[in-house]
Formats: sequence, structure tokens, C-alpha cells
Amino acid sequence: MEEEKGKARLPEYDFMRVVAMLFVIGVHTMANMTFTGGAPLLYQNVAQSVLFTCNGLFFAISGRFALVPTQNLGRYYAKKLIYLGVPVLFFFFLRTMVLLGPSLVLSGLVRPGQAVRQFLVNVLGGLKGTEYWFLFFLAGNLAAAPLLARAFQEASPRTCALFLGLGMAYHGISLAAQALGLSFGYEYLFGGWSFYFYIGVCAERCLPSNRLGWLWVGAGVCLVLNTLVKALGLTNGAHDLSPLFTGITLGMYFLLRRLGCKCTGPRCRKIIGFLAGHSLSVYLVHTMVMQAMLSRLDLGPLLSGSFIPLRHLLFLLAVLIPSVAIAAGVDCLLLRPITGLLYRLTQRPVKS
Repeated sequence: MEEEKGKARLPEYDFMRVVAMLFVIGVHTMANMTFTGGAPLLYQNVAQSVLFTCNGLFFAISGRFALVPTQNLGRYYAKKLIYLGVPVLFFFFLRTMVLLGPSLVLSGLVRPGQAVRQFLVNVLGGLKGTEYWFLFFLAGNLAAAPLLARAFQEASPRTCALFLGLGMAYHGISLAAQALGLSFGYEYLFGGWSFYFYIGVCAERCLPSNRLGWLWVGAGVCLVLNTLVKALGLTNGAHDLSPLFTGITLGMYFLLRRLGCKCTGPRCRKIIGFLAGHSLSVYLVHTMVMQAMLSRLDLGPLLSGSFIPLRHLLFLLAVLIPSVAIAAGVDCLLLRPITGLLYRLTQRPVKS
């Protein structure tokens, strides 16, 4: 989910990370709000079609930096296990303690063995039904990325376009069959969320920069059609695998990359780089922050009523600010020293 350590950060992808991070929080805060009436429901439908692109964006960015031919597989896997694995394990442990109940753990009503067992259960898949589902899909693709990198990097623009077309066609047929009540039993190697892991690399190779205007027009049409389809009650795949949503995600990917390239000022780059550098920890902690706020504060007046877009923005900021503060503190004081030390240890020459 981030560039190789030690290499210069690319502001356009940092900008994409930051926006995707905001979209994730936007999705989860929206899920706790009440939308009634014509205008609020329209806002919800349109906003969801935009905000849910966060999932595809994070997969695409991850694939963009993982699908790079490397001659040192050991170093690649060490970086992924350390710089991704250590933060994930830490926040999985923290989430486990929150789910068990901090007071029960501290009072001894939950034995250490029970807590450890539940932590292992969560690491192995117990948290797949939460906002952490993304990580369980990402891990396998990161493991396979060095094996597939050369094929994707050396593929011709025509081949990449074919890859995108096949994936969208497969998802379209699968979702259409489900909508008609038909069984569709065929499998596709790159079907499901794994498809989004590879679309960034492929799209960058087959979509020329001087023709992105047509892509954005198409993405806008997909956004309108997706909103209409949802209004008709056909919500299956509307926020994940439908071809319409893939079109929206591709349009958002290139739009954010273009906007990120315009972030040239040193202050702008510093702010974007700071937020992007902590985006993983913000993603891992923000739901715990939001749940704590909902359980301790009376947010009813904020979560319903008129001026829904403004209320949604305020709720998003109320979750974002403490999440960034906690993430930055944990990263700087704990995780970065640990990951830095572990990585240096892996680079020490083995004495014969």
C-alpha cells in the first residue's frame, strides 16, 4: 500500500491514497447516518457510488507498486511482511482487545489464553467480516505479485485492454445471471476483488494520457447509470464488481492521479506525504475511533436531519482528526522504530 522504502514518494499516488482514505471514512460514517426523503436519498446513492471507489483505488495502488519485476524476492517479501504485517498485527490485537472488552481483559475475567486464542482466530480470518476484509484479499495478491509482475509489465497495450475487457465482461455476465435468478458457475482466475489489484497497471499501459477525457466522460455516464440502477433496486454489485462501477473507479483513478500531479508546492506535498504515510494506520484505527465516539457521545442531532452533505462532512472530520492523531502517534512512537529495526535485521549478512 506504499512505495518501496527508501525511494522518493510519488505525489500523485500519495494524493490518491489520501483521497481513498477519506473515502473509506466517508463510507463508514455514512453507514451510521439516517437518510430519508428525496434529496437525502439521492445524495446517499450518488455519494456511495463515488466513495466506494476507495476499495478499487486501494487495490489498484497496491498492485501498481507490487507488480514491479524484482531480482531480490527475499527483500520484497521481507518488506511486505514487516511494513504491512507488523501494523496489521498490532491493530488486529488492539481490535481484539476492544471486541473482548478492555474492562474484562484488565479485570481478569478474560484469561490471557482466551485473548491470545481470539487474536489468532481474528488474524486467520475472524475479522474478515469487518472493514479489514480488504487485507485478506490483498495478502494473496501481494504474495503472487512478483510471480506475475513481468507478464503485466511487458504486456502490450492491446493485451492490457483485453485483460480489462475480459474482467469486466466476466463480472457483468455473473451479476446479470444473479439478477435474473440464474446460476452462473464459471470461475475466472482474476475474478472478484483480485481484478482491481491489476487494473491500475493495465489501465496505465493501455489508456493514453491524451485520451483520458473520453474516459472521464464514460465514468460520468457510468455514475449516472449506476445511480439509476440502484434507484430501480438493482444493488447487487453496484459498489464493487459491476462493469459500471469499474468504469467509475477507473475514471476516479486517473482523475486523482492527474490532480495529484498538480500538487507541486512544498507545503502541499508535505501535508499530502504526511497523511499518505499514515494512511494504513488511519484505515486500521478509524472504525474503533468512530465506534468509541458513537458509544460515548450523543451524535443523534448530527446523524439525521437536513443539510445531510454538511452533516456527513462534519462527521467525517470528527472521525478523521483523532484517527490521524492516533495513527501518527502509534506510527512514530512504536511501529516505525519496530519495523525499521526488523528490516535492518533482515538485511544483515549471514555469517558462514
